Amino acid sequence: MKITPTRLTALTALFLAIPLLMGMFHGDHDKDLMRELEQGRAYTAWELWPGTEKMYEGQHPHGAYLTTYVNDTAMQAIKRMDVPLPAGSIIVKENYNKDKKLMAVTAMEKMDGFAPDSGDWYYIKYTSDGEIQASGDVESCRTCHAQASHHDYLFSFGKMDMKEMSHDQMEHMKDKGEEMREDMMEVNGLEE
Repeated sequence: MKITPTRLTALTALFLAIPLLMGMFHGDHDKDLMRELEQGRAYTAWELWPGTEKMYEGQHPHGAYLTTYVNDTAMQAIKRMDVPLPAGSIIVKENYNKDKKLMAVTAMEKMDGFAPDSGDWYYIKYTSDGEIQASGDVESCRTCHAQASHHDYLFSFGKMDMKEMSHDQMEHMKDKGEEMREDMMEVNGLEE
């Protein structure tokens, strides 16, 4: 196929338009996800991450106090210790300052094929006023969560109370990753 100046112009325009189109779709997903999460703050009806309570002590970059909610898809997998979590899992973290004032909401949604190098997690952070501060494959989120890659990029697995797990869950977790199991044993002050 001969590349004529017209074809070259068309290919260049298409090549240059791809990032713009991706941004459009990305923006639509941001709005859809925010609408789903904020519709009457529906996520607050979800279960809390196992082993946590409302307003537990947090740390940088999220806040002095946190509350972490998980949707049913994520919770069912967590209860089975089915790691990595399946597509459709959503984890929402409310980020509070030291005065317990809501400063931001951060969420992670598992999307098949979205970001394979970082567990296919889609990140979004928005202020208590609803202004999106970051979304998508956010470098700062991805870099930090890479430290927990053996936990499906989730630090919260370390907060789970192993004393409440069944023998089958413990064995399943052993199959899923010795490093994850050891971390949880240490956090819970348990010995082999």
